[in-house]
Amino acid sequence: MNAEAARRLPRRRAARAFSLIEMMIVISLVILLAAITVVVGRSVIGKAKVDQCRQVLQALDATLTEYQAERGGIPPFQIRAYLPPSGLNAVEAKTRREVAVYIAQVKGFTGIDKQLGTIDASFLVKREQIYTDLAGYPYAGQVPDDERASVRDPWGMEILYIHPNADNDDAFKLFGRPVNERPYFMSAGPDGEYETLEDNIYSYEVVKPASTNG
Repeated sequence: MNAEAARRLPRRRAARAFSLIEMMIVISLVILLAAITVVVGRSVIGKAKVDQCRQVLQALDATLTEYQAERGGIPPFQIRAYLPPSGLNAVEAKTRREVAVYIAQVKGFTGIDKQLGTIDASFLVKREQIYTDLAGYPYAGQVPDDERASVRDPWGMEILYIHPNADNDDAFKLFGRPVNERPYFMSAGPDGEYETLEDNIYSYEVVKPASTNG
Protein backbone atom coordinates (compact mmCIF):
# COMPACT_ATOMS: atom_id res chain seq x y z
CA MET A 1 0.00 0.00 0.00
CA ASN A 2 1.50 3.30 -1.05
CA ALA A 3 1.40 6.49 0.97
CA GLU A 4 -1.54 7.98 -0.95
CA ALA A 5 -3.70 4.88 -0.41
CA ALA A 6 -2.82 4.89 3.27
CA ARG A 7 -4.04 8.47 3.55
CA ARG A 8 -7.37 7.68 1.84
CA LEU A 9 -8.22 4.71 4.06
CA PRO A 10 -9.07 6.66 7.26
CA ARG A 11 -11.21 9.06 5.22
CA ARG A 12 -13.22 6.14 3.78
CA ARG A 13 -13.71 4.69 7.26
CA ALA A 14 -14.77 8.11 8.58
CA ALA A 15 -17.26 8.45 5.74
CA ARG A 16 -18.75 5.02 6.46
CA ALA A 17 -18.99 5.79 10.19
CA PHE A 18 -20.66 9.14 9.54
CA SER A 19 -23.25 7.46 7.29
CA LEU A 20 -24.12 4.96 10.03
CA ILE A 21 -24.59 7.78 12.56
CA GLU A 22 -26.79 9.64 10.11
CA MET A 23 -28.90 6.52 9.57
CA MET A 24 -29.31 6.03 13.32
CA ILE A 25 -30.40 9.66 13.71
CA VAL A 26 -32.95 9.29 10.91
CA ILE A 27 -34.35 6.08 12.41
CA SER A 28 -34.61 7.75 15.82
CA LEU A 29 -36.45 10.70 14.29
CA VAL A 30 -38.85 8.37 12.47
CA ILE A 31 -39.61 6.51 15.70
CA LEU A 32 -40.12 9.77 17.56
CA LEU A 33 -42.46 11.13 14.88
CA ALA A 34 -44.41 7.87 14.84
CA ALA A 35 -44.87 8.03 18.62
CA ILE A 36 -46.03 11.65 18.42
CA THR A 37 -48.46 10.73 15.64
CA VAL A 38 -49.96 7.93 17.75
CA VAL A 39 -50.40 10.21 20.77
CA VAL A 40 -51.91 13.03 18.73
CA GLY A 41 -54.11 10.58 16.83
CA ARG A 42 -55.50 9.14 20.05
CA SER A 43 -56.16 12.62 21.37
CA VAL A 44 -58.01 13.60 18.19
CA ILE A 45 -60.07 10.41 18.22
CA GLY A 46 -60.85 10.88 21.91
CA LYS A 47 -62.04 14.45 21.35
CA ALA A 48 -64.12 13.34 18.37
CA LYS A 49 -65.89 10.76 20.53
CA VAL A 50 -66.60 13.33 23.22
CA ASP A 51 -68.07 15.65 20.56
CA GLN A 52 -70.18 12.79 19.19
CA CYS A 53 -71.43 12.03 22.68
CA ARG A 54 -72.44 15.63 23.29
CA GLN A 55 -74.36 15.62 20.00
CA VAL A 56 -76.25 12.48 21.04
CA LEU A 57 -77.12 13.96 24.43
CA GLN A 58 -78.22 17.23 22.82
CA ALA A 59 -80.48 15.30 20.43
CA LEU A 60 -82.07 13.47 23.37
CA ASP A 61 -82.54 16.73 25.24
CA ALA A 62 -84.19 18.17 22.12
CA THR A 63 -86.70 15.30 22.14
CA LEU A 64 -87.58 16.30 25.71
CA THR A 65 -88.24 19.86 24.56
CA GLU A 66 -90.48 18.51 21.80
CA TYR A 67 -92.37 16.37 24.32
CA GLN A 68 -92.90 19.35 26.61
CA ALA A 69 -94.26 21.36 23.67
CA GLU A 70 -96.63 18.53 22.72
CA ARG A 71 -97.80 17.50 26.19
CA GLY A 72 -97.17 20.53 28.37
CA GLY A 73 -94.87 18.73 30.79
CA ILE A 74 -92.22 16.05 31.22
CA PRO A 75 -92.90 12.30 30.93
CA PRO A 76 -94.23 10.72 34.14
CA PHE A 77 -91.88 8.72 36.35
CA GLN A 78 -92.52 4.96 36.04
CA ILE A 79 -90.53 3.08 38.65
CA ARG A 80 -91.76 -0.35 37.57
CA ALA A 81 -90.49 0.24 34.04
CA TYR A 82 -86.91 0.05 35.35
CA LEU A 83 -87.30 -3.33 37.06
CA PRO A 84 -86.73 -6.66 35.24
CA PRO A 85 -86.39 -7.18 32.32
CA SER A 86 -83.97 -4.28 32.78
CA GLY A 87 -81.32 -6.82 33.80
CA LEU A 88 -80.72 -5.12 37.15
CA ASN A 89 -81.93 -6.11 40.58
CA ALA A 90 -84.24 -3.86 42.60
CA VAL A 91 -81.37 -2.10 44.43
CA GLU A 92 -79.37 -1.36 41.26
CA ALA A 93 -82.52 -0.24 39.46
CA LYS A 94 -82.75 2.66 41.92
CA THR A 95 -79.79 4.32 40.21
CA ARG A 96 -79.36 2.77 36.75
CA ARG A 97 -82.14 4.58 34.91
CA GLU A 98 -81.75 3.46 31.33
CA VAL A 99 -82.83 5.74 28.51
CA ALA A 100 -84.84 2.90 26.95
CA VAL A 101 -87.67 3.68 29.38
CA TYR A 102 -87.74 7.32 28.27
CA ILE A 103 -87.73 6.45 24.56
CA ALA A 104 -90.63 4.03 25.04
CA GLN A 105 -92.60 6.88 26.61
CA VAL A 106 -91.95 9.54 23.98
CA LYS A 107 -91.74 7.72 20.65
CA GLY A 108 -94.55 8.32 18.20
CA PHE A 109 -94.62 12.11 18.18
CA THR A 110 -93.50 13.58 14.85
CA GLY A 111 -91.07 16.11 16.31
CA ILE A 112 -89.58 13.55 18.71
CA ASP A 113 -89.12 10.86 16.08
CA LYS A 114 -87.47 13.45 13.83
CA GLN A 115 -84.97 14.34 16.58
CA LEU A 116 -84.29 10.67 17.32
CA GLY A 117 -83.62 10.23 13.62
CA THR A 118 -80.69 12.65 13.87
CA ILE A 119 -78.86 10.21 16.13
CA ASP A 120 -76.40 7.98 14.28
CA ALA A 121 -77.80 4.48 13.81
CA SER A 122 -74.74 2.99 15.50
CA PHE A 123 -75.81 4.67 18.77
CA LEU A 124 -79.59 4.14 18.52
CA VAL A 125 -79.92 0.37 18.88
CA LYS A 126 -81.95 -2.32 20.63
CA ARG A 127 -81.07 -2.54 24.29
CA GLU A 128 -80.04 -6.18 24.10
CA GLN A 129 -77.49 -5.26 21.41
CA ILE A 130 -75.71 -2.88 23.76
CA TYR A 131 -75.04 -5.59 26.30
CA THR A 132 -74.24 -8.19 23.68
CA ASP A 133 -71.45 -5.98 22.36
CA LEU A 134 -70.08 -5.09 25.83
CA ALA A 135 -67.91 -8.18 26.17
CA GLY A 136 -66.59 -8.53 29.71
CA TYR A 137 -68.96 -5.92 31.16
CA PRO A 138 -70.64 -7.14 34.39
CA TYR A 139 -74.14 -6.85 32.88
CA ALA A 140 -73.22 -8.41 29.53
CA GLY A 141 -75.82 -10.98 28.52
CA GLN A 142 -78.21 -10.06 31.35
CA VAL A 143 -80.81 -8.42 29.12
CA PRO A 144 -81.62 -11.10 26.53
CA ASP A 145 -84.66 -10.43 24.34
CA ASP A 146 -84.86 -6.79 25.50
CA GLU A 147 -85.78 -5.29 22.14
CA ARG A 148 -86.59 -1.82 23.44
CA ALA A 149 -84.91 1.00 21.54
CA SER A 150 -82.06 2.48 23.55
CA VAL A 151 -79.05 4.70 23.04
CA ARG A 152 -75.41 3.95 23.70
CA ASP A 153 -72.51 6.38 23.80
CA PRO A 154 -69.44 6.26 21.50
CA TRP A 155 -67.71 3.98 24.03
CA GLY A 156 -70.54 1.44 23.92
CA MET A 157 -72.17 2.18 27.29
CA GLU A 158 -75.89 2.78 27.70
CA ILE A 159 -77.02 6.38 28.17
CA LEU A 160 -78.78 6.96 31.49
CA TYR A 161 -81.93 9.04 31.94
CA ILE A 162 -82.40 10.69 35.33
CA HIS A 163 -85.91 11.91 36.08
CA PRO A 164 -86.38 14.66 38.73
CA ASN A 165 -88.93 12.59 40.67
CA ALA A 166 -88.09 12.38 44.39
CA ASP A 167 -87.94 8.57 44.14
CA ASN A 168 -84.74 9.05 42.16
CA ASP A 169 -82.85 10.38 45.18
CA ASP A 170 -80.38 7.48 45.09
CA ALA A 171 -79.45 8.44 41.55
CA PHE A 172 -79.15 12.12 42.53
CA LYS A 173 -76.66 11.21 45.26
CA LEU A 174 -74.51 9.26 42.83
CA PHE A 175 -74.68 11.27 39.61
CA GLY A 176 -76.15 14.69 40.34
CA ARG A 177 -79.43 16.46 40.97
CA PRO A 178 -81.54 17.78 38.07
CA VAL A 179 -82.00 21.53 37.70
CA ASN A 180 -85.38 23.26 37.31
CA GLU A 181 -87.22 19.91 37.46
CA ARG A 182 -85.81 18.93 34.06
CA PRO A 183 -84.64 15.33 33.46
CA TYR A 184 -81.10 14.88 32.23
CA PHE A 185 -79.25 12.35 30.10
CA MET A 186 -75.80 11.10 31.07
CA SER A 187 -72.93 9.17 29.52
CA ALA A 188 -70.40 7.26 31.59
CA GLY A 189 -67.69 8.95 29.55
CA PRO A 190 -64.43 7.52 28.17
CA ASP A 191 -63.73 5.34 31.22
CA GLY A 192 -67.09 3.52 30.96
CA GLU A 193 -67.77 3.95 34.69
CA TYR A 194 -70.96 5.73 35.68
CA GLU A 195 -69.83 6.30 39.27
CA THR A 196 -66.61 8.15 38.37
CA LEU A 197 -68.05 11.56 37.57
CA GLU A 198 -64.90 13.38 36.46
CA ASP A 199 -65.28 12.32 32.83
CA ASN A 200 -69.05 11.79 32.75
CA ILE A 201 -70.86 13.81 30.09
CA TYR A 202 -74.27 15.38 30.80
CA SER A 203 -77.00 16.85 28.61
CA TYR A 204 -76.72 19.98 30.80
CA GLU A 205 -74.80 21.08 33.90
CA VAL A 206 -76.37 19.35 36.89
CA VAL A 207 -75.82 19.86 40.62
CA LYS A 208 -73.21 17.20 41.31
CA PRO A 209 -72.84 15.43 44.65
CA ALA A 210 -70.97 17.50 47.25
CA SER A 211 -67.97 15.14 47.27
CA THR A 212 -67.29 15.86 43.58
CA ASN A 213 -68.02 19.59 43.51
CA GLY A 214 -65.20 22.09 43.23
